[in-house]
Amino acid sequence: MVQNNKNLDSMNEIAQLNPKHIEKIIQSHAKQLSDFLQNIAPNGETKPRTKAICEKLESSSAKEILQHKLIVEKKHNYIKQDLKLNEAMQQEIAYKCEQIQQLGILYTMCVESALLSHLYMFLEIYTQAIREIESKHNILSFQSIAHKVFAIATDTLMIDGDFQSDYFFFRLDSCISHILFDEYQDTSIMQYRIFEPLFNEILAGSGTKDSKSLFFVGDSKQSLYAFRGANISVFEKTKRLDSMQQESLSHNYRSKKAIIDFVNDKFANLYKEEYIKQLYSEHSQDISGVVNVKLYENSSDKEINKNAIFRDTLTQLNMLIESNVPKKEIVILARKRDTLHGFNLFLKENDSTIKLNLDKSGKLINQPSIQAIFYVFKTQEYRDEIKLIESRLGMLQDSTQQVTIQQDFSPQDSKLKDSTESLQEKLRKARNNYKFAQKKLNKLLGKSYFDNQHITIPQQTSTYYSLAKSIKSIIESLRFYNDDCMELLEIASENIDIKSIDSLFEFIENRESVIMQEEAIHAMSVHGSKGLGFEYVVYLDYEAQKQNNNEKILYSYNDIFLDSIRIDTTTKAMNIYRDKTLQDLADKKERENLQQEYNNLYVACTRAKIGLYIFANKESSIATHLALKDNEIYGEEIQTKRDSKQTQNNLTIISKLQAKNTTQEEFLQEKQDSFYQHNISMQHKQILGLSLHYSLELMLGFGIKNPYTMLNFLYGFYLDESMIVEILQKANNIFKSSLEKLLYMDKNTIKCELSFLQENSIKRLDALIQNGEEFFVIEFKSSQNISEALLQEHTAQLQSYMESIATISQKKSQIKGYLVYLQDNVAVKEITL
Repeated sequence: MVQNNKNLDSMNEIAQLNPKHIEKIIQSHAKQLSDFLQNIAPNGETKPRTKAICEKLESSSAKEILQHKLIVEKKHNYIKQDLKLNEAMQQEIAYKCEQIQQLGILYTMCVESALLSHLYMFLEIYTQAIREIESKHNILSFQSIAHKVFAIATDTLMIDGDFQSDYFFFRLDSCISHILFDEYQDTSIMQYRIFEPLFNEILAGSGTKDSKSLFFVGDSKQSLYAFRGANISVFEKTKRLDSMQQESLSHNYRSKKAIIDFVNDKFANLYKEEYIKQLYSEHSQDISGVVNVKLYENSSDKEINKNAIFRDTLTQLNMLIESNVPKKEIVILARKRDTLHGFNLFLKENDSTIKLNLDKSGKLINQPSIQAIFYVFKTQEYRDEIKLIESRLGMLQDSTQQVTIQQDFSPQDSKLKDSTESLQEKLRKARNNYKFAQKKLNKLLGKSYFDNQHITIPQQTSTYYSLAKSIKSIIESLRFYNDDCMELLEIASENIDIKSIDSLFEFIENRESVIMQEEAIHAMSVHGSKGLGFEYVVYLDYEAQKQNNNEKILYSYNDIFLDSIRIDTTTKAMNIYRDKTLQDLADKKERENLQQEYNNLYVACTRAKIGLYIFANKESSIATHLALKDNEIYGEEIQTKRDSKQTQNNLTIISKLQAKNTTQEEFLQEKQDSFYQHNISMQHKQILGLSLHYSLELMLGFGIKNPYTMLNFLYGFYLDESMIVEILQKANNIFKSSLEKLLYMDKNTIKCELSFLQENSIKRLDALIQNGEEFFVIEFKSSQNISEALLQEHTAQLQSYMESIATISQKKSQIKGYLVYLQDNVAVKEITL
């Protein structure tokens, strides 16, 4: 590796492979190079630029010398100009730099050798610690099981050399006739070597009357798990086994034509001859489907890109929702979970009506109503514990002798022997636990921090106790009549052996929320989406593509057997100091990473059934690898579905409005008056108004007769029960007003909290009612003191809304407006244009 060097004092010194010693040799060679440069200076006079280079060579550390431009490039323009170098001088300088480079390679190998030695030592310590923990607790992790099975399969697990894996596989083979592998492209080498003897046995008996079979299903383009050991070479090796027949599935039965066309166009160029063009199925051609690409300029301020992408994504989601696409059929995909968490936060700030089923948010046990039930049980549990400890403390304090106490209780109850100090510590912990559980329950119920709610549930000591009955009691007390609570009650009823809420939660740990499955949009990483399909896929990537060369531990294989392990200690600036073997491994790993990225993009795009929407940075991975263009479209955009009750002859203004989902809160937030922002009394009035508007929206727009539970969830933290009841009474009073007949129309003709775009401004209607070609615009006001000036302001506001509706409908005479003041007695004022 290191060339013969006449200037080295001793090759034996290098053979010691001591990094510190080689650093000194590198510095010595750099000094020799510096001396040479100064000796060949014309007239013995070194110019400042060259002198600075020489000083740098003489004073730098070995790592700094190896990164110096002169050493890396083996030439330097300043030196060539200052020293007026001839060809021979240039060759000598290049030769000396080459010597230092070779020493740099040796130095890198020395450092690597030391690191590997330490890594092996650490691995031994770690492995031994894992074994001790497993032995102590009598447990095995899934990874440990795999390693032990591998040891059995490869004869490395032996006691006195007696174990033979052949007999193990002989016994196993007699029990197995058929092996079926799904997602085979994600198989690791260790997994393959475990099963290889079984594969060979089955293939050896191929064609006999007692025929056995192997069946593998996989797609190399969907191999995503290299980071946890999956190796595509296993997939390729299996295809070459004797007697193996290959069959490719050419027809795509999942996606529509536009998506198939897009995938064929973009990925055929990436996978080259390995790509099998997807063909349309009959199902693929019934509707075109759509692919829509939106790209954004790369900005040094990542937040600008991110916010622009998030805003357009939200608009697209609203369009899909308004087109009656079920939320459970929409998924948001991203390469990183950080992107999804960022978008989830954006939604909370900009459109709280859209919920994401992200990470664990879709689990049943994480839903607010289920959590509330859990903490009702926990508060009861901690209350009972506090009472028991206080009782024992009282008895200890009243007694003069510990023995007297012990005689009054069963000797099995060891807790009675605790000292007063120990019981006091337990009491402190129990009180803290109770306080935490109670405050958590308050938050979940929307109660004040200090408004503790005690819900009595049957005791376990009761003859009639069952966990299901207790849950039912809590559901009735809290009026939690939703699908998730019904699911919890059903599970508890079917599993009567489960006696505690902790055991029940452990039992349903992985159960999905019924509500989140139906009413939330899925959001997951591309890895999490593998094997799934959704009608509409929205792909987000606001970051520019980065070179991912972070792999430092590299593995060399001879077929499926590990040949060597290397550690790449070089940085980007020192890549030239890799030896050839290490460089080859690094290049191979880079190609594998690129292939993994192609696979990641392929899986993301092929999850879509009907629509694929891509919102990405122009320099992102998906944009660069797939050569995407801004506003690139395949197929046709989704058409808005009209209500089945509407007819072509009946002008429907509601469907014509350019709608934007907003809430009453968003409109109030736009008011910049500092008086409204800082006056606590006014904020309380705003909350009362918001809750009243929300009640009317639920009652009119959704036909919910008693929205107490939903109102309590949203505003219970600010309002007590009596206030909520009063608000609902006011909302109910409107149905007894002069608008009674109008408001009892079919709820499909009534739209509440409707925000729409008109002349580049957002306008919001509390209620819009359509009856044939007549339209009624209603504004609800919670003002208690109505002055003439306030009435004029409200009238002008309503008339502007009516003008907007008139412009769209072109039937000004058939539009009526009403101001409804929701006081103790409802006051209605008709407004005309």
